[in-house]
Amino acid sequence: MKLCHLALPVLARSSAQAQDETVALQQSQDEIATLSTLMSVKQTAALESGVDHLLDAVGSRNVTQMASLLQDLVEETISEGPYELDGDVTAALDMIKRALLGDIRGALNEAHCYDQAELHTQIKCFERCEERFIDGDKSCGNRCDGSSHKKCRENLLDKYSTHIAKCRALDDFVYGFTKNDCPQFDKTCCMLSHTTWNCGGLCARSIDKLEVDASLGGWINKQIGIFQAAYDQWLKLHKDCTASYFSYVELDASCDCQQADCEARNCQWDQCKYINCEMRYNECWGDCEAEWERTSESKECLEKDRKIDWSATEKIECYVNVLLEKPTKEDLLALCGKEDCFNEYREQMYHKCNEICVEVDFENGSGHLQEHSRREHQAAGYTGKFTDVKDQATGQHQDQDVTAEGKHSVRTRHRAENPHDENRCTSHLDLDYQVPPCCHPCEPRPSRPCEEQKPLPRPDTLCPAGLPEGDTAALMAGDGSSKCYFVNRHVGDINAGRHWCESQGGELASIHSSADNNAILDILHGHSSYIGALGTECPDKHTLCTWTWEDGSAWNDPNEMGIENDGLNHNNFDTHETRISIQTDDMRWHDWIHGESVKGVVCQRKVSPSPAGQIDKESYMWLFYGQYNFLSTDAIDYMTQQVCHSGEHTYLYGYNLCDCVDCPKLPQCAPAICTRAKECKHGKYDYTQHEIKVDCAAISDSDVVPYQTGPHEVDE
Repeated sequence: MKLCHLALPVLARSSAQAQDETVALQQSQDEIATLSTLMSVKQTAALESGVDHLLDAVGSRNVTQMASLLQDLVEETISEGPYELDGDVTAALDMIKRALLGDIRGALNEAHCYDQAELHTQIKCFERCEERFIDGDKSCGNRCDGSSHKKCRENLLDKYSTHIAKCRALDDFVYGFTKNDCPQFDKTCCMLSHTTWNCGGLCARSIDKLEVDASLGGWINKQIGIFQAAYDQWLKLHKDCTASYFSYVELDASCDCQQADCEARNCQWDQCKYINCEMRYNECWGDCEAEWERTSESKECLEKDRKIDWSATEKIECYVNVLLEKPTKEDLLALCGKEDCFNEYREQMYHKCNEICVEVDFENGSGHLQEHSRREHQAAGYTGKFTDVKDQATGQHQDQDVTAEGKHSVRTRHRAENPHDENRCTSHLDLDYQVPPCCHPCEPRPSRPCEEQKPLPRPDTLCPAGLPEGDTAALMAGDGSSKCYFVNRHVGDINAGRHWCESQGGELASIHSSADNNAILDILHGHSSYIGALGTECPDKHTLCTWTWEDGSAWNDPNEMGIENDGLNHNNFDTHETRISIQTDDMRWHDWIHGESVKGVVCQRKVSPSPAGQIDKESYMWLFYGQYNFLSTDAIDYMTQQVCHSGEHTYLYGYNLCDCVDCPKLPQCAPAICTRAKECKHGKYDYTQHEIKVDCAAISDSDVVPYQTGPHEVDE
């Protein structure tokens, strides 16, 4: 049989971003006219039909269909017996092998490069969140620390003391003068020295000596001197009192303005920080995570399609090799003991094609991304007398490295530790999936103006950094605290458990409601674990313990909370037990010896509210006013003056704070996306590791040069 007159169109280089379920290869207009004669087979109608279908597949660029049809063609040629290819057919088949498959593989590598670059570029979305957060944080400015207002109030108290001293001196003078020094004139009943009854006959000389009493005039003259002196003293005291009063009032008004300005500034600062972080930063981070997930999912589909097409090209190459290969007589004698067993030879080659790319892809079984060293190019061996026949089982294509990070690493779930366990030829098309970067959870903001009790922090902000989210449960606990439970399921005995809790900034857990208990069950995942219960006043197995919590919180009867337990009765009074474990088999509380057994542990980090009636030492009112006695009703110990008005001579009265003005209500926001579990533990995340350093459009022959390195900008 002779195959002749085979010619195929030369395919142009692929567009850099051509990605579809099958690889689309665009032909340039000047190449379409080249080699337009189609393949034909002159031996049988069946073979001719097979070739026609192959050409249709080539025309539509359906790689998997091409592989299937070439397989059928090889099987037909083997079954029909020996054949001979003329020069045109050999050239056309060689073109399939070298030009067509080269273009297809180049396009696949190029598409893979662009997808890999996009996975890195998408991470830049998170960097923009960080940049916007930094800019927004700077725009908030500085918080008022209250130091200027504090100094003003301290000076005001001095002026209050001066004012009281000056005005009380005036009061004392007025009281003393009106009480003790205000004069009275004792008037006699008659102002004359002799009676006006003159019947006695006074002589002229006697009449000359008569007078009207003038003591009042002398008394008045004397009082004028006293009152003038008193007035002069009063005038000075009144002037001093007035001056000290106005000095106090003026400074008090200035302090009031500083107080109001500071409170308003801190309200503004708090709102700015809240909007910038709790709202915008977390919204941005959530949007980027959603986009990262969408991008990763879409790239997985494209990755699989490329691997299907690449596997088909390897099959095509193998089938073309079968058609092209002409063994020597020595090869035939070695195989079957005769010189004309061409079909046996080709059949053996054909069966080896079934051992190439047996699997399109590989799954590691865990379903999780794992890091693997980047694989290098390994050249395959070549044999053949009239054409090169690649031993595809011995070669390996090079992994792409679009960021020039080096050997480490490719993060995928499609690799085994040993490449020979994968039984595929597509590992170089494994995408290096990126893990979202760490973030910076919003720091707890200081107490807002006017707060006497600082609001409890959100429970999720209390969870230790770096723990998987499945190991933590954040909630408002049954004891009124904000709490994060977290677990270590294989820690050791209870002392090892306590040590581990403390290393995470926590303590052994206490439980105060069925909701607390259920939250813990959800993160234990069936592992028996100790909690922070401690039995006291139980010297032996015959004495029931008085149960307490190590954190000092009040004990609640688990039965009253609806929490299942084994009775906590020392194993029916059979053993002396002072510890409690939540057991795997029934998820109930069991008293469990003294904690020597190896188990997991439940820990907690919590913040509890201040006791009722006590000002919170972390509240705004305490930090800005209370700690300086601005709100104290205690008497000013060095002031002994009389109290004229209720509350006088106390620190509260002297400092004379204005009523605090509450901040506007903050807008509601969704739960935090950037949690402690995602927190950066070692400084800032290095986004430069995602900078693209290759030109994906320059990819050509993937067997030799996957791409050319060099500066290349990628649109974000």
